[in-house]
Amino acid sequence: MDYNELENIFLLHELGMFYQRTGQSPSDKYKNLSQTELGCTHSKWSATLADELGLSEQVQDVILYHHKPEILNDENAVVANILNETNEYFPGNGDELGLSSLASVFSGIKINENNKPTKHFLPLQKLDVDNFQFPVERDNNNNEETYKELWADFKEDLTKIGQDKLSGHLYYLIKKYTTFMPSLSQDISLFDHIKSTTAIATCLYKCMENGLQQIPEDDKLFLLISGGISGIQRFIYRVASPQEAQEGMAKRLRGRSFYLNLLNDAVVTLILDKLELPEANLIWCGGGNFLILAPNTWQTSEKLEELRKEVNQLLLSKFNSELFLTMTWKGTRPDELNNFGILKENIAVELSETKKQKFVDILDGLFIKDSENPVKTCPVCANALTSDEDFCEDCNKHKEIGKKLAYASYYLRVITAKKELAKQESKEFDAFIFGVGYKFIRNKTDIIKNIMNVAEHSTKIQVFKINDTEFLDEDLIKQCSNLNLPVSFGFSFIANTVPEYENKVLSFTHMAELSKGANKTGVLKMDVDNLGKIFATGFVNEKANIARISTMSSMLDFYFSGFLNKICEKYYFIDGRQICDECKEVARKIELPPLDETTKLPEILKPVYRFDGKEQPCDECSKNKIPAVYINYAGGDDLLIIGPWDSIVELASDIRGNFKKFTCQNDDINISGGVSIISNKFPIGRAASLAGDLLEKSKNQGRNRMSVFGETVCWDTKDLKKGFNDLLVFSFTLEDHVDEKNVSKGFIYSLMRMWQSNFGYGEGPSDKVRLEKRAHIPLLKYKLARTVKKEIREELDKQIQQVFPWIKIPVSWVSLRTR
Repeated sequence: MDYNELENIFLLHELGMFYQRTGQSPSDKYKNLSQTELGCTHSKWSATLADELGLSEQVQDVILYHHKPEILNDENAVVANILNETNEYFPGNGDELGLSSLASVFSGIKINENNKPTKHFLPLQKLDVDNFQFPVERDNNNNEETYKELWADFKEDLTKIGQDKLSGHLYYLIKKYTTFMPSLSQDISLFDHIKSTTAIATCLYKCMENGLQQIPEDDKLFLLISGGISGIQRFIYRVASPQEAQEGMAKRLRGRSFYLNLLNDAVVTLILDKLELPEANLIWCGGGNFLILAPNTWQTSEKLEELRKEVNQLLLSKFNSELFLTMTWKGTRPDELNNFGILKENIAVELSETKKQKFVDILDGLFIKDSENPVKTCPVCANALTSDEDFCEDCNKHKEIGKKLAYASYYLRVITAKKELAKQESKEFDAFIFGVGYKFIRNKTDIIKNIMNVAEHSTKIQVFKINDTEFLDEDLIKQCSNLNLPVSFGFSFIANTVPEYENKVLSFTHMAELSKGANKTGVLKMDVDNLGKIFATGFVNEKANIARISTMSSMLDFYFSGFLNKICEKYYFIDGRQICDECKEVARKIELPPLDETTKLPEILKPVYRFDGKEQPCDECSKNKIPAVYINYAGGDDLLIIGPWDSIVELASDIRGNFKKFTCQNDDINISGGVSIISNKFPIGRAASLAGDLLEKSKNQGRNRMSVFGETVCWDTKDLKKGFNDLLVFSFTLEDHVDEKNVSKGFIYSLMRMWQSNFGYGEGPSDKVRLEKRAHIPLLKYKLARTVKKEIREELDKQIQQVFPWIKIPVSWVSLRTR
């Protein structure tokens, strides 16, 4: 049985749960078989699907009897027995769940004893960023019509592939339709259940194929491989000469960030390729780290040792010890996969230890003396320049990646037989890393041409549609079949929101111009609190098995890599040539400087419009929205976003609010953030570092907090302690009063002076001091009486006294917005 057939079996054998829930009967061939004969009922529907797809009788038999392998003979029995063994890792019965919805894995997390999470359910739906529906408290257990609709769409997509191409596309097709569908356990998605059983079954088959005597330690059938590229933060934001490097910095920083994602992806791709493992064996890849389940054989360890050394030698020669691959692996018993959270945490500790032994395998390469001092160095990375170019080849490449990523609808990932290509050959790729090439494509019509350009170097080609799960195009698949090349199609979520205007990405200077009031840029950094602890000990009522951990990882990746783009769409501007006269009347006009960084003519201004208040554009003008914020990177459990300072402050609240909805308002799952606000001349790398410091400040003061305007506060109001969200609402109220001339700007500044005289000392007063100290009240009442209109005085007095201990946030907001 070849690997394609095996992968089809592993991926299809549990899909009967999906088929059965449509209410349709299995084929006549199988419908009279009883549960006693089969060990479960849904295998009849799985075998029916295999039959409908024209797969062999051998494949159908293994799928049908995977709970009763003793019925089969020879190799069929071996494969069925392996599938049967995977059932030990996943207790529950999908047949008994009926038409229930998927229970959100987040509503089962509990770390603190006092927490009482409420069970939530995800509506049955395709994996789709644009139409995603949040978890709800009520289970809709009458989903038969939705199952029927989804199954019809699934079957229609299957017809586009063809029997001989199933294994290359089936993984992503299952991901599209079953990510929000329950499996054997109600809180484990059918996709992650299938993914996990496929990973485990593949490992068991390879152990059996290699002979159990090849396993180094008794019972440790699996190898958990953990790794990632280290040195990321310094690499992204280190700029040797900030002023000289300002041109194109937005694209360059984005390109550098994404290049590091590609480095990680290339390592993962190489490992899976070398070990001949399907994509299902990749448990996690995001936030600069990856986790892979592999068979524990001597050959596996040898290949990993060889690959780690090879990759680090290439990184050393290319990046002069700035980046290196940290990778470790650990033998694992089958029963440990039921406590996968602890397993993951333990290997994370081992991984952090290996970071202390940087380049230990190739120390000789670290001590090579430079032959001569360079005449000129790159202002970004400080590497020697060998030509008259202003920037080195790598930095120019990163800028191009940042530019192309903004426009790309697809990208190619090509595995080649060569670790290096000639300069002319490598130009066919936007990035070529460790023998893996990447090409970003804007239009579908260019895909075949680009495939042909890289065909002679390739051993495997994958075409990924970006942020769109409608990835199967019948014409493209046919054309690729005619080329007789190993091409498969899938989709990928990438947080790629950028302010693209007139086919150019706005610079940080332009983004600052979009702000209301002060022309400043905001930099937002956020990440999930206590994620390691959540994975390790958060599942108190259920086992943290590999499928449950995989479900949580998949959900987090969807939020940070995919859904985040949707949240950022709220912050936008409209081209002055595409807005109606009525909308112009209520929008704010902004004259952007020249978009081309080489153009200095002041008369070439670009009028654009922003809606800052309660007014919204009409339906027609809404079609012309252009994002105003710039996702520098997002994935795993963290993000960094740059944009107009006021949009960034509001966006932080929106991201957190949506994250809480996404995680079922669970008190034990939170996110912290920090925002730095800078002027145009300030180096963006330093601003990102400051945002990181503010994020750390939020975490050090108890997590679930936001740091901005020199203050660190909880997101939500608790008792008398005002939270950031309420302070932001009051900021809007205070700003409206200033705009309507009810309150003078002088009064706003006097509030800041009052706060400074009462609380502006040291590292900041405690909450207890803030709430008890009332010395400001007489002066406040005097200022209100002298400067504020009588009609609003009493209400404003009450509001200010409630928030005064934290008035620095509203006052800072208003003073910048009304500047």
